[in-house]
Amino acid sequence: MKQRLSLVRLLNALLLLLIALLFGSGSISWHDIRYALETDPWAPAEHRNALALGDQARGSDEIEIAIQPMEEFDGWARTEIAKRRGAMVARHPELVQGAYQPSRSIFGQIVSGKPWWGIIGQEYLMIEDMSRSTEGPSEESRQILNPFVLLWPEHWNIWYFPEVKEVRKSITNEALHDPSFPLILYPHSLTYYPRQRTARLRLHLTEYRQRIEKIWGSFPEKNWGVGGLNNYNARDFGLPFLIPSVEESKNIKFRCDTGAPRIAETTEYVHLGGSCRQPGGCNNMSGSMGDTGCRLEVEAVPASVVYHLWGAYPEQNEAPALRFILEYL
Repeated sequence: MKQRLSLVRLLNALLLLLIALLFGSGSISWHDIRYALETDPWAPAEHRNALALGDQARGSDEIEIAIQPMEEFDGWARTEIAKRRGAMVARHPELVQGAYQPSRSIFGQIVSGKPWWGIIGQEYLMIEDMSRSTEGPSEESRQILNPFVLLWPEHWNIWYFPEVKEVRKSITNEALHDPSFPLILYPHSLTYYPRQRTARLRLHLTEYRQRIEKIWGSFPEKNWGVGGLNNYNARDFGLPFLIPSVEESKNIKFRCDTGAPRIAETTEYVHLGGSCRQPGGCNNMSGSMGDTGCRLEVEAVPASVVYHLWGAYPEQNEAPALRFILEYL
């Protein structure tokens, strides 16, 4: 089967080369030919990744998982992206049922050799400078290199608040590249309790606030909260349905448009898109985060948001397959 696929890739590459020779090099790029020859690293459509939880758990009752820093993926081959993600999963084989392979429905549209939306580029987006959209470590490297962070909270970035736009314009590019600059609230640690079907992600909000206050002089109390959840990692491990638990969460204000949270399904995926406004586009995340109908705000620390996750839309009172807790310290 592998030999057959290799032959197909070779024939595709030769066809592209023939087109380039017949119609000129402008019609086909060497990137297209290289892409045609590249191994497909994604799982077959029927493959399902799953965590080893509950009765399937093995090994320690408590598993600490190191949070990986962001990296720049610009120009990387998709095979290298898949290899790095697989290596992160392989660090904790006790957490996975069977063999892991990145899901095609989530990662299959990544294009090799292209730039990626940068985390610093997101800061330039705030002041509408799209020429620098790819600057800094790649935004999606947060989730790709931290596969067990099933829910990655997107907080309302204070630099988007109207009252700090002028402050943002005064911050230099050098400052944005300083590792100590508070670009985003980055998770500090992750612990799994597989037999209890629970995971806890810790975020040091107090320290983040102090770093913000050094720049701006104060911290905007209003509007601070979870703006959304990047959750294609949950989908990759077969847990696309979620809801925050009002009863189990602590020091969190729920502002819900329907009176209470509703179960949501994520459809996030990574693909080549044009939002970065760079020639040929950039790899970035698209799709729905899953709308629970609620805006969550941190009222005081310590605080925690408890999410329930399932593999299929749950029956009434069905126990969650996993409780994923965001803990703010």
